[in-house]
Amino acid sequence: MKSLSPIPTDVLLEKFDSLSGEVRITPDQLAMILGIGVGTLQDYRNRGKPPPHVREGTKVLYRMKDVRKYLKNQPVYGSTWDFHMAKKDAVYLDFPVNVKDD
Repeated sequence: MKSLSPIPTDVLLEKFDSLSGEVRITPDQLAMILGIGVGTLQDYRNRGKPPPHVREGTKVLYRMKDVRKYLKNQPVYGSTWDFHMAKKDAVYLDFPVNVKDD
């Protein structure tokens, strides 16, 4: 099978939606797209979290079809409060709570 080289970043950004699902991008490129650090992606890989990655020799790459699926499945929140309230085990109180017995 022919190895597919990672796509140049300028082409990636210009043609993101029309690229073949088999096009591979680097961790640096994916981190830029997601707005997270490359170290965070490495942590995701170590924990087996999405998006899935492929290896070509020692290179870690991400297929566009996997990136698109990952982005499509990410929830969209209207506010930070909505994000925090969506977490089942989290309780966030930014203010003192006074409970009065009636």
